Amino acid sequence: MKFSEKIQLLRKNSGMSQEDLAERLGVSRQSVSKWELGQSYPETEKILEMCQMFGVTVDSLLVDEEKMVQSKEKAAPVPSKRKNTIVPYIAILVLLILLISAVARIAILSKNADAALEEPDLEQNIPTTPNGFDQLKEYYYDFAVKYRLDYAPFFEKGKMPKDSTEYLFFAFAVNLDNWGEEKGKMTKQYVEETALSYFGAAGLNHLALRKAWDFDGKTYTAYPGSLKEEPIYVLREYHTWKDKGVQYYRVIMDCYASETILDPSEAKKKVMEGRLSELNLIQTEEICYKTNMQNFGAPCFIWHTIKGSMEDPMESGA
Repeated sequence: MKFSEKIQLLRKNSGMSQEDLAERLGVSRQSVSKWELGQSYPETEKILEMCQMFGVTVDSLLVDEEKMVQSKEKAAPVPSKRKNTIVPYIAILVLLILLISAVARIAILSKNADAALEEPDLEQNIPTTPNGFDQLKEYYYDFAVKYRLDYAPFFEKGKMPKDSTEYLFFAFAVNLDNWGEEKGKMTKQYVEETALSYFGAAGLNHLALRKAWDFDGKTYTAYPGSLKEEPIYVLREYHTWKDKGVQYYRVIMDCYASETILDPSEAKKKVMEGRLSELNLIQTEEICYKTNMQNFGAPCFIWHTIKGSMEDPMESGA
C-alpha cells in the first residue's frame, strides 16, 4: 500500500474528514487532498504528528509495502536466522529524503523572496513588442482573470505589504474553484503560503479585516458578501527578458469597468473586437513578475503599481 493510500485509510478509519485532519495538523484541506492523491508529501513534522495521532510507527506509514514485496520477489532469498533490519534503515532514509526536501523547499521560497527585492536591469535585452499582439492581448485578459489582478495588492519593488489584510481577497479569489465545503474559510498557513508564493512576502502581520474577514488566530472566516465581477484588463505594452536564467515579464495594462453587469464572454468579446468605447477606463497599471516554478508556473509579482488614468490608446490610434 502506498503512502498516500495509507493516509487516506487511517483518516477514514479514525472517522475524520479531510477538513478535520487539516485542522488538527494546521494545514489547508487542499494540502491533505494532495497528499492523498500522491501529488505532494507532507513535511517531516506533519508525518511525525500523524504517526502519533493514528498510533502507527514511522516505517509502517512511509514504507511502500507493494514495492517491498516486489523487491523481495526479485531478490534471491538467503535463509538466515538474523532479524531483518532493512525496514528501519529504509524508514530512516525516507525520513532524511523528506527532511532534505522540506529544507530545500524553504530555501527556494526564501531565495524567491530575496530575489523579488532585486530589480533586474530593465534596459538590458528588452525586445520590441512581438508580433501577434492580439494573441498576447487575449492571453493577458485571461491572465488578469485567473490571477485576479483586481484583488492583487499595489506595491513598489521590495515593498510588499506586511499586513495579511492586503492579501485576503486575492488568496480567496485566486483559488475560488477549489474551496468546496470550506468556501468562506482560509487557514492562516494558506494565506502565508499565498503571499509568499505570489508576492515573495514573508512574516505577515495577521489581522482581521473589518466587515470582510474575521480572524480567530488560526482561521479567516468571511462575512456574508460577494466578490466583484471578473476584471477587464487590456494589454497596452509587453516586455520580457531573461536575467541569470530567470524569465521576467513587464506589462502595462488598462483596467476597465462596465456600467452594466456583463457576461464574462461578452466582456472579453468587446475587448478583442476593440469596442472599448462601450467600457469605462478606470486606471492604467504596471505589473512586473517572474514565473514561479515552485507554484506550478504561476506568477511571482515583483511590483504592481498604478500609472494613473490616461487616454485610451485604442481610441487615440496609438
